[in-house]
Amino acid sequence: IIGATAGAVRYWTVTGPATNPVVTGPMVITIPTVNGLFGDIGTEQPDTSAFNSCEPRLLRGHVAAPVPETYVRNGKVTMTWTVERNYGDGSPTTSSIRVVRFRTSDQVVLDDFQVGKPGMTYVFGSAVEDNNGTIFVGYDRYSANEWPSCYMVARRNGHQSPEFLVKAGLSSYGKCIAGCTPSKSAAWGDYTSIVLDEFETNSNQTVVRYVGEWTPDFNTSGTAIGKMIATYGTSGISGTVRRGGSGVAGVPVELLQSGAGVSRAETSANGAFNFGLLPVGTYHLPMAQDPAVAIGAIAGGGGTVLSNSEIEIIVEPNAISVGSQFTISQEPAPAINSMSV
Repeated sequence: IIGATAGAVRYWTVTGPATNPVVTGPMVITIPTVNGLFGDIGTEQPDTSAFNSCEPRLLRGHVAAPVPETYVRNGKVTMTWTVERNYGDGSPTTSSIRVVRFRTSDQVVLDDFQVGKPGMTYVFGSAVEDNNGTIFVGYDRYSANEWPSCYMVARRNGHQSPEFLVKAGLSSYGKCIAGCTPSKSAAWGDYTSIVLDEFETNSNQTVVRYVGEWTPDFNTSGTAIGKMIATYGTSGISGTVRRGGSGVAGVPVELLQSGAGVSRAETSANGAFNFGLLPVGTYHLPMAQDPAVAIGAIAGGGGTVLSNSEIEIIVEPNAISVGSQFTISQEPAPAINSMSV
């Protein structure tokens, strides 16, 4: 059971038989506030600045998503809802899709991002996650230059794909009443959904199908089904952290690209770390905890030693860089998260 208010996500768990369910919670997860509200922030407001009053393309402020949509996989919850959005660039206030993913075991927020562009209204977002941590989002959008249409986008490790058009709208949508001279009543609603196709998904690819909305004409809403395929290569980076010839367990190692964190791993019992399914590019590999104990480094394939505690590696298509190694003089001190007296 999921609920949301400004600045927080709350969820409850329901266990036990249907005849005697046990509700536990709420568990509260703090998230940053954004400029706007959760859910529906107002009614449709036609913008007739560029079009006649019977066929406005832009319906400002329509954010009909009062309850966040949720998806649960591998102990993680992905939520989508619509928030008011003002980009501060002179474009009209519209809306965007907010996506938050968190882990239920420790309530850590893993992803928090928005899908949107200035001057465009984004509504009716749905999202799923695959086993590789890729989040797929389907949604509708419209603007002063685009009739209501449906799109898909994917995001992994902070990298977002281009927007893929599923179906382009051909008209505004109003459902005429009272003769439509020019009175009308909007009948646009959230009839969208997104699913992970478990039959076509395998270790090399993920297949997602999205049901979105578009407008064939003024009095009709249409449904379009889109298919997105994410194909994963075999590129990766592996290495070890050693002390006195033996591997050291529990040492955090980060993976950065252009200064942004891509992933983070802790060494295994034999001191090994591994980052897989990486896009081609240049990565930095720093020891994330107490680099002062590092006394040497060896770069693996495609790598360059930057310091005793950092290696740069160029990842090539379908290639694994192996052999990177950090040598430390002593095991790093544990990180202190909190203290009490």
